[in-house]
Amino acid sequence: MPHIHLHRELPYPVSFIFDLVAQVEDYPKFLPFCEKLTVLDRHSENGKEIIRAEMVVGYGWVSERAQTVVTLDRDACEIRIDKAPEERNFVAMEALWIFRPTSPQDSHEDGCHTEFRMQCAMQNFYLNAILENVFASLGSIFMATFEKRAATLYEHHKKSLAL
Repeated sequence: MPHIHLHRELPYPVSFIFDLVAQVEDYPKFLPFCEKLTVLDRHSENGKEIIRAEMVVGYGWVSERAQTVVTLDRDACEIRIDKAPEERNFVAMEALWIFRPTSPQDSHEDGCHTEFRMQCAMQNFYLNAILENVFASLGSIFMATFEKRAATLYEHHKKSLAL
């Protein structure tokens, strides 16, 4: 099963990066290949926010829907994404975002060590073969896209604080 494991040191607060990744509704605005995302349900469970969502992912003539369960754990500074039990297009899909402060003083405001892990396999043999060939580069594209989005939004955030 193809997988990726990426690390980045970002010069933004942990809470800022967590919130950026947690805003799944905004993914179609900036995330490549994400054509549409619909939140089906949002609730709290055991101190965590649980989001059920359906994403339409497309590239060229290929377009697939995927239902996911996103678990936002603010206390642990982690976001987990799993395929929903009723999802049939993927055999497996798991992603994990981990956010940790970069400073030795454990301040969540000095910077964010961001880790992203993902693995998935599709039910369709041909689509899975394509996925295996491009998976590593997709991970790098996604991480770079989130980094760019963070830079843009953080500049707006700093300007609004200065007013």
